[in-house]
Amino acid sequence: MKKILFTMVAGSVILWNGGGCVRLDNNAELAARIETLETEIADFEEFSEAEDQVNLRELFEIYNAGGQLDPSLARRYVKLVQLPENPTKDQIKDYLQKMAIFSNYLQYDLFKAEVISQLRKGRKLALTEAIPRMNNDQLYRYIVEGLFTEEDKPLLIPYLKTPNAYPAFELFQKFANASDCDLLIELLPYNHRLFAIIEQLSPPEEKLLPTLTKELLKGRYFNYYDQWLNYVMRNLNHKEREKFIREFWSQTAQADNSNTRSRNIMLQLASYGFIPAFKQLMMRPELLKPDTYSQNRLVALTPCKNFSELQEWYESNKGGEPYFDKDRNIYDFRAKSPTNDNQQPAN
Repeated sequence: MKKILFTMVAGSVILWNGGGCVRLDNNAELAARIETLETEIADFEEFSEAEDQVNLRELFEIYNAGGQLDPSLARRYVKLVQLPENPTKDQIKDYLQKMAIFSNYLQYDLFKAEVISQLRKGRKLALTEAIPRMNNDQLYRYIVEGLFTEEDKPLLIPYLKTPNAYPAFELFQKFANASDCDLLIELLPYNHRLFAIIEQLSPPEEKLLPTLTKELLKGRYFNYYDQWLNYVMRNLNHKEREKFIREFWSQTAQADNSNTRSRNIMLQLASYGFIPAFKQLMMRPELLKPDTYSQNRLVALTPCKNFSELQEWYESNKGGEPYFDKDRNIYDFRAKSPTNDNQQPAN
């Protein structure tokens, strides 16, 4: 912008516009107007930083333009909003509300450190406000992860009861240690996902087995049941395992109305050498025919090479008695004996 200068020479007004000059007749009104314009231009050039900052606040806080602006402006705004030392709960909430504009900001990493640095001034209060929101808002998840320490684990416990609270689960898992086992086992019936943390911590079997067996024998299917079942079968002694698997077979495996779940449970029980599960699968080929993977799992437990061969083999040996050869880890047939054909599961 060119600067307009003027001066009075011999009763006339001389205008200087940077490219030359123009002499005007003496005109007091014109001179006053030029003086006003010059003042306005000077005011514009001396526009204070404070006024610039006010406009920046309006841009983010009133017009909510955070996700639409260049990252450099976002960084300026984040540095502009400061928390006092030892902030109150209301000040923390106000700060988080102002930062919430960046919840969907793709370049949040550019100023994450500044936000975390400010919230460290009131870390506990910030965590208390952010943890309930981190399941639904990536910004709050970033904040919690940036502020969280092992001593903050108690803040996550109420959320461990909720199976879909994935961020709380993942964060607790990072800091879990053996001292958490009793609590996690207590919460396990509410959130089956916690089994992954518990197994990682390797508690004594006698602590975990009662909870697992009780839940498995409730006669309902749930996610991770297969992992629980494997753990139980590995750690029960022979007599307890025999009793458990028969109860599980009658209360859960045969009670499920879903063909897919029934098939999967039967396949898992068959892999332990449980004869009734193997026989049920062979008598209900419709459970296996739609699924090549399941067919192959069952074939692998026999001397056969494919599912068609397995069906022919089973039919041709119906006069015999199926048993599980623990040395070869496969099913085979032998001459029928008067004993019960519900063979015990393999050791």
